[in-house]
Amino acid sequence: LMNGVGEISCVWSDFLRHEPGVKEWEVPECEHCADAFGLWLARIHYLAEFVERGINAMYLDCDVTFQEDPYRLLKQPPLNQFHLISQLEQNNIHGLNIGFIYCQNCKPGGRGQWVLRETVDRIRRLLNLRDKKESIFDEDVAKGIVKPPFEMKGAKKTLWDQHTFNDVVETSLTGTESRRRTYAVSFPSDEVRRSWETAHNYEHPSQMEWKLWGNDVHYLPLTMPAHMPEELIAAAPTWFLGGWAGVDGPPETWGSFGWWHEPGKAPAVAHFVGAPDKPAAEKSLGWWDYRAEEVSNAIFGLPADKFEERKYVAVKGPSFRYDDLAVFTDKYFKIVARLLVIAVLTGRHAVAPSVPCESEWINTRTAEHAWHGIEQAPFRRDWHPDEVKRNGALLGMCDFDPGPEETPGHVCCFPWLRDHASGCTWLSYMLELEYVMEQNLEAQKTAKVVNAQSIGLGADRHVTSQHLHEQMDAANAQVVYLELESDELPIVDLTAADREKLDLAFKNDRCSLLHKNLKEVYPDVRK
Repeated sequence: LMNGVGEISCVWSDFLRHEPGVKEWEVPECEHCADAFGLWLARIHYLAEFVERGINAMYLDCDVTFQEDPYRLLKQPPLNQFHLISQLEQNNIHGLNIGFIYCQNCKPGGRGQWVLRETVDRIRRLLNLRDKKESIFDEDVAKGIVKPPFEMKGAKKTLWDQHTFNDVVETSLTGTESRRRTYAVSFPSDEVRRSWETAHNYEHPSQMEWKLWGNDVHYLPLTMPAHMPEELIAAAPTWFLGGWAGVDGPPETWGSFGWWHEPGKAPAVAHFVGAPDKPAAEKSLGWWDYRAEEVSNAIFGLPADKFEERKYVAVKGPSFRYDDLAVFTDKYFKIVARLLVIAVLTGRHAVAPSVPCESEWINTRTAEHAWHGIEQAPFRRDWHPDEVKRNGALLGMCDFDPGPEETPGHVCCFPWLRDHASGCTWLSYMLELEYVMEQNLEAQKTAKVVNAQSIGLGADRHVTSQHLHEQMDAANAQVVYLELESDELPIVDLTAADREKLDLAFKNDRCSLLHKNLKEVYPDVRK
């Protein structure tokens, strides 16, 4: 890679492929398989190898984005003082999130490299732990008190690199061996874990407080192995490395509170940890590279047409202004499901409409705590009246919502679609259409609003497939908005060819809630 052409962006490795324990853990052995567990551990392995060769290497999760050049900040005070840099998820020494690791001037044979290698070695030992007599739990396995890793087929959380990394860091900081997080997931409850620890005289290392250096950098010296050069580990400050939700630092710095939309308030490195639909969150901020998605679509056999050239069908008119989330859920996903049928039959992509930001079910905060007073918490279908403040929406800046008439710079809200429809190939957030309208002036100029009743979508709520095709073809526009008088969309009377087309389009798609709605109206559409 160092001497290759710039286009090379990935490599293949057989790391772990020949470990005897991979089959026990259901880690895919085929050469082309991309198993997350294997990929995570391989990154740490090669990070240590780069250190051995004197290379400063950075490890990133795929949900990490750069909003400015991180090296400019890493190479000047205060961050240039530290060797191993990661993200603080919980404010303690075993609470690092390793979606970001940077090895800066780590010495070959130093303590930073030891942390990396010991993480890999511990996991490999667990991976190949097959003899019960070797288990740290000894006779407790037979008594049924605990289930050690090798009995938990597929339970790879026990081998999760982040758990083990934190245990190794704690070991190096305190000088006492720690397996606090690795062992914890093998117990059915904290009570059982504590009982086991007491019975076996296992004590957690004494808790340590992070030291502060300069501008909110949490750090400590790595103290072991004693014979190795001392190095410093740091948890990056939130102005450098911020998280979407559930990380350390004031919640007002999290992406979920919306402030990343404000110029100058996004961190240099933004980690979308905790975002229910990470691509959608990035799209809402205008950070998504749609060209990369086109390449990804082509690789995975999805529609690989250019976004700027896609045809879309959206709706205009319905407000979806319901305070009761159960009613909203029924109305909203019913109209989205029916819009999806119209889109597939007419060769378009359906656009999931926005919702009123003032909806009672959206999780709100004071304007001082959240951008426009809205927290982007996950939308939950298992909503109950006493949980109204636990629901939320995704925020974005819209210029073409709810219609093609440009209304620059207003805030729009969308329900998170991850658990309901984010895997549906033919369904897009309004944010995607916003991108298309901005990039393609012709699509913007020719976009048409069609009154639903004028094309026969009348009171009986039925339309023939042929009539639908004729009217949509007559619109002759890349983007068509169906203007409705109520929160209803018609039922298309399907032909056998229509059903076959829908079956093919929905095959292997992940749209559970939409398919439930579709099945109520189109029971003979297979899924």
